[in-house]
Amino acid sequence: MTKNNYEADSRGLNVAITSNILPEEQMRKLGFTDHLESVWYYSKYVSKNKQITFNVSIPKDGSRFEIDILDENFLQPYDYQAILSSNPNNHYAKQIKKTVEDHMQQLFNYGIIAGWKPGMYI
Repeated sequence: MTKNNYEADSRGLNVAITSNILPEEQMRKLGFTDHLESVWYYSKYVSKNKQITFNVSIPKDGSRFEIDILDENFLQPYDYQAILSSNPNNHYAKQIKKTVEDHMQQLFNYGIIAGWKPGMYI
């Protein structure tokens, strides 16, 4: 699948972005949980009103991981990137983008996310 000059997997995630699993102690220290035994899960609020979350699910078996930005009130994806492509001055979407990129940068710095660069379509 190709969208906006990037190749996407079946869930719409940019194929250039990959994941790595660190030792268990480090994953937990960085905020990952494994309440579902087979998956490392990370979730953080990215909106001041605690309505939008940034979620990363990394299967422990090494299969393809997922990144989801979710509107928790409506239980659906919040595509801030599509919003900004049609309305680059949308203050709310810009705030979400900044906070998502801050989390992505942190995960990148620790080596959990690879192949990502700021501004890249997720």
